[in-house]
Amino acid sequence: MLKQRIITGFVVVLALFSGVYFLPPFWFFIALTAIGAAASIEWAKMYQSMGKLGIAIYPCVVIALSLALYYFRDYAILFYLVGTALWLVFTVVVINAATTPPPKWLTEFSVFAIISLAVFAMAQLMVIPNGKFWLMGMIILVGVADSVAFFAGRRFGKSKLAPHISPGKTREGLIGGLLAVWAIALICGALIWSEEYSQIFVFALIFLLCALFSVVGDLYLSLQKRICGVKDSGSILPGHGGILDRIDSALAVAPVYTLCVTTILA
Repeated sequence: MLKQRIITGFVVVLALFSGVYFLPPFWFFIALTAIGAAASIEWAKMYQSMGKLGIAIYPCVVIALSLALYYFRDYAILFYLVGTALWLVFTVVVINAATTPPPKWLTEFSVFAIISLAVFAMAQLMVIPNGKFWLMGMIILVGVADSVAFFAGRRFGKSKLAPHISPGKTREGLIGGLLAVWAIALICGALIWSEEYSQIFVFALIFLLCALFSVVGDLYLSLQKRICGVKDSGSILPGHGGILDRIDSALAVAPVYTLCVTTILA
């Protein structure tokens, strides 16, 4: 299982980097939209929304919303802010889930907003100066936070992080993931800005903030799976489950990261 997880993770990251490097921005947006549509089908199956009709309607809505956001991309900053605010709401939902189950309408239909906003945010990174490198940085951030938290939790984990949502996640794993992201951000920041220490520190803080949102994204999907009574969102990715299982952290990170990069760093 672990070997499958590592191999699949490597293939996914390689495919993402290839897409970032070789695809023009618009076609990269189309590819992301297709992935988002496929992920929404998994969500519809989890919730069994409207049966087979839901499997057809969910991806259509995600595609339509993604295209609408792209068409009105002159208001990109507003969309990043909406996405960030939405994930702040979901942070509260995750924190309160042990005592106050979230309303079904909020969780079941949130998929349309979170996928569309994430697709748009990642696509927009491609069109800013050095956008490909910023996008690769986000992919590395999410991958490091998730992978190090997984292995640190397996090795040192004792204290449960959110046992009512995901019993396998531990505080030690969280700390390990955050420390790894912080260290990588400092190293990369030093390579980019050399002796501009204030810029390096801000860069590292943004990475740390986004790493926290990646945890929220992971826990939020875990909450959905617990509500629906399923272990994984799908089975298309060996060792990981479904597409949603692999992109849950990126869905939360994308609008926050893009907002910070476009307003502070780029």
